[in-house]
Order: sequence, then structure tokens, then C-alpha cells
Amino acid sequence: MWTVILAAGLGTRLEREDTDKPKPLVSIGNETFLDRLYRMLKPYTDMFVIVGGHGYHYVESWAEDKDDVMTIQNPEYADTGNSLSALLGLMVVPEKQDVILTDGDVVIKKEYVEKLAGIGGSAFLVSKTELDEEAMKAKIEDGCIVRLGKGINGDGETVGMQKLSAKMVDNYIWHFDREKHIMGYYEDVLTEILTKECVKPIWVEKIHWAEIDTREDLQRAKEIGLI
Repeated sequence: MWTVILAAGLGTRLEREDTDKPKPLVSIGNETFLDRLYRMLKPYTDMFVIVGGHGYHYVESWAEDKDDVMTIQNPEYADTGNSLSALLGLMVVPEKQDVILTDGDVVIKKEYVEKLAGIGGSAFLVSKTELDEEAMKAKIEDGCIVRLGKGINGDGETVGMQKLSAKMVDNYIWHFDREKHIMGYYEDVLTEILTKECVKPIWVEKIHWAEIDTREDLQRAKEIGLI
């Protein structure tokens, strides 16, 4: 199995001095977001693909001593949605490989990474949290995720880490329409191919993950023992 980590963003809301670095290389506790993801996913991953953009040379430097990591630059990261970064990462994955696709700033308990890696087929980590307009939501019917999006009436919030079967990876690549999807999220592409297979939700307790956009989010993650 391969892992694709999206690490192109700046993270402007996370107040810090080292704004020349991409958000996934910001230190949280004793390690960076990227260090943490690499450590947790390494037991299940044959090869990592890190898709960078802002401060790309920092991503290259981070990866240079790791034989199981390749980096790809998205030169259009500042003017496009993360759907393109996901496409660039998935396109280098060999055929018939399942993939864990994750945002580069996900903070989550290790047990859920283990569950996700071990499940057959495609699955999303989903949390029952208070759903506001900005939350990326999942609609679930008969045990399968049938729709993804921010503007839908969902049953839970997606965490930003998911496992895509080799079939789903192929479908993403072939379904991606530059004119239609280039400014959107990768979930906008995935929601249009969910009918191809049953994509299962793996439920995550609210206190077992965090989306860290601000210093307040970082402090909360420390208080509940995530980092």
C-alpha cells in the first residue's frame, strides 16, 4: 500500500514566525505534522508520496534521507484547490495499489490509523462532531458513504484521512476534469464516483482527532492528550 500526503498549504491561520515553511512542517509538540504522519503510517506503507507547493524545498529537505519517500511539486498550488494535488500524487502510484490519502495536518490517535489501514476496500475516517458550514461532511446510507461535500446535510465530518482502493484511485484519475474540478476539493471528485463501490465510514470519537488551524486548536489538542 502507498500513502499520499498533501503538504502544499501555507496554513495562514496558524500564527507563527516560520511562514516560509508549509503547514505540515510546523512543529506540534516534539515533532511536525509530517513527522507524526510518517511515523504512524510507516508500518503500513511501502512508499510515501508527499505533494508540496509552498516552501517546497523544505519538503525536499525533510524527505532527502528517507528511502521510502518521494516528493512531487504542485506548481499551481496557490491558484487551485487540493483536488489537483491529490491527482498529482495518485498519478504516480503503481497500478493495483491501495492508497491512504491524507491531508498533511491531520492529528489523530494511532488506533484509527490501524483500523483504516487494515480495512478491505475504500473507507473514510468520519467523526460525529457539530457540523458547521465549513465542515466537510459525509452522508451515509445503508452503511456506505453516498455523498461528500460542505453544503450537504451530512451525518458526520470527514477527518481528512481515507483509504482508497486501487479501483477508486483509477476512477479518481480518469474522472478528474480539469475545467470542472481544478478549483475544488478532492472530495468533490470522490463524491461523483462513490457509486462505483461501497465506501465505508470508520467512526472516530471527537476527542481522538483534531483539525489544527489556529493556536487555540493546538492548545486544545495538547490539553486532550493528542500531542
